[in-house]
Amino acid sequence: MGDLNVEEEELNKELLALISLHNESKNNELDSRFNTLSAEKRNMYLKLAEKGNSDAQFLIGRMFTLGLGVKKDYQKGLYWCMKSADQDNTNAQYGIGVLYRNGFGVEQDDTKAMYWYLKAANQGLSKAQNNIGNAYYMGYGVSRDYKIAM
Repeated sequence: MGDLNVEEEELNKELLALISLHNESKNNELDSRFNTLSAEKRNMYLKLAEKGNSDAQFLIGRMFTLGLGVKKDYQKGLYWCMKSADQDNTNAQYGIGVLYRNGFGVEQDDTKAMYWYLKAANQGLSKAQNNIGNAYYMGYGVSRDYKIAM
C-alpha cells in the first residue's frame, strides 16, 4: 500500500512538471513527452484521472484531442476535459473553448467557446482573457465592441 502512495506521489510530481510546460506555452515539448510515453505510463495517468485528479483529466483530454500517443478522439478528449473543467481547471476550460471555437469534435459554436473562455479568464488565465479580447474585437460569439476588446 505504501508503494502505491509513493508511486502516486511521483506521478503527481510528473503531472505538475507537464502542467508547468503547458502553462509556460512549451506545448511542443509537452506533446513530445506525451507522444513517447509508454502505454503503462499512460495507463497510470488514466488511473489518476479516473480517481478525479483534474490535472490528469486535463492531460488525458489533451492526449486524446491531439492524438498524442493514442488515436485522436475528440469525444474522449472532450469527456476528460469536461471532467477536469467541472473541477475549475482553467486549462481544461480554455481547451473546451478552443474545441468549440474551432468546431473540433463538436459543432462550432462561438457562444459556447466564449462561455468556457470566460470561466477560465475569471480565474485569471491570461490566454483565455486574450481570446475574449479577440472575440470582442472580431465579434465572435458576442457583439463587436472595440472598447471591451481593449
